[in-house]
Amino acid sequence: MENKIDIETAEREFFRFGDEMELDFNESEMNPEELETFTEIKSKMIKAQMNGSLVFNDVGEPIFTPRRSGDVKPLHFREPTGASLMAMDQKKQNQQVGKLQMVMGELSKRPPVTFAKLALADFKVCSAIVTCFLGL
Repeated sequence: MENKIDIETAEREFFRFGDEMELDFNESEMNPEELETFTEIKSKMIKAQMNGSLVFNDVGEPIFTPRRSGDVKPLHFREPTGASLMAMDQKKQNQQVGKLQMVMGELSKRPPVTFAKLALADFKVCSAIVTCFLGL
């Protein structure tokens, strides 16, 4: 499949997302474990941009169109609020995926079950987006 944008543009957009959302993407201040996680997330999001499934709007909010999950409308992830964090409280402490789905639902204004139905490749992109918002 042909790329929609080149890697340099995708990387610039990724860092614009970080700047617009005031996320800490300073790689020089990350410990080795944080840097490894950040590199994986950045790679996943850049690849999604290159294939055209992930874009950022004028204010830096990610809009992801799942590619492998059938007829799912684009998912517009908005900047988190306190309510976004409170959404995790609806699940028990050991229900990490459920907590993640609750936050995904809160940020996208979609029912959490939307994310349970995504193909794993699409879910991983959504997970990368939310992980950036939550601070890696």
